[in-house]
Amino acid sequence: MRAQAASRCAGLTNVAVNDKDLTQLIGPFDLVTMVAVLHHLELDETLREVRRVLAPSGRFLVVGLAPPRSPRDHLWGLASVVTNPLIGYVKHPWPSHAGPQPPPFPVAEPTLSFDEVRQHVDEVMPGAVMRHQLGFRHTLAWTMPPEK
Repeated sequence: MRAQAASRCAGLTNVAVNDKDLTQLIGPFDLVTMVAVLHHLELDETLREVRRVLAPSGRFLVVGLAPPRSPRDHLWGLASVVTNPLIGYVKHPWPSHAGPQPPPFPVAEPTLSFDEVRQHVDEVMPGAVMRHQLGFRHTLAWTMPPEK
């Protein structure tokens, strides 16, 4: 995944892709993004480390996964059951002749629900916005307060 990201961002002088652990980064960074990553990490520690490395007014953007537990989660899941096949067909209209392929990256099932993730986020990143999305996903957006 790192190699693909580095290839896509080759030539962009404001993007760095490396294999450093978040705790090894110095910062400050204007943007930290995570797509289907946060549930692989220890949540509280990760949120604190992101907060540590963000520049004033820097952004933290996440596309995350969470198992459905609340009625609201299940309603979004139902909407995703209906829309996912349609989205899949639009993105990949021809079936693969190679058959099912293993994922090219590590896979872990999320354990914390949307509401549980929100509780942790609210403690470390007050004012963060979390929203359910289609595709069994949610988003998180937070801006580091500016320096005073």
